Amino acid sequence: MKMKKKVAMLVVLTVASASFADPVVHNAGFESPDTADVVWLPALGDQVGGQGWEFYAGAGGLQSGVSQEQATFTAGIDAVDGEQVGVMWCPNDTIVQNVFGFDIGTTYDVSWYEIGRHNANSADTDLKVQMDGIDIMASHIVEGVDKGNGWVFQTLEFTATDTVHRLGFIQTAGWDEMVIIDNVSIAAIPEPATLGLVSLLGGGIFWVRRRFAI
Repeated sequence: MKMKKKVAMLVVLTVASASFADPVVHNAGFESPDTADVVWLPALGDQVGGQGWEFYAGAGGLQSGVSQEQATFTAGIDAVDGEQVGVMWCPNDTIVQNVFGFDIGTTYDVSWYEIGRHNANSADTDLKVQMDGIDIMASHIVEGVDKGNGWVFQTLEFTATDTVHRLGFIQTAGWDEMVIIDNVSIAAIPEPATLGLVSLLGGGIFWVRRRFAI
């Protein structure tokens, strides 16, 4: 009898924990491929496990890629975590990833850090964010480190309509206006009913431990 109750509780806990499983953003901090300066347009095969970001060059003919902090194109900028960041140099430079593991109908927080760096020009740096090619954050100014600004944390809500979605970051400013991103994450927002279940389970675990303590 004791074993049956313990097994039942384990099954309920497994179901509850599954409801909190988040989609996995591979290479979220742009730590691969490892570089002492910058790698333009790294392939998936260059990243740990062969999974991560796709990098595309925009209309400027230049590129997106992975950069070491405090390097040629990131002077004055430390990575949020780790030592590397994602960079987009010119108009329509793009960094995208097919993210797996969404639960249809679940709402998620999509978060990242952003900062700009003006190089040859003094115009604003701009970025927009898309999911499946549709804007989920319109083009907006990314504050530049050369103007005395630091990293800005951005987050928005997105409700999944499929188990796989394509997350993209696109530079929408002028030539030589660097947009830099780091620490991209996607996390499910717990529904009130789920939070209540976890609270109830917490009490259940306590009861099981006391009732069946050996």
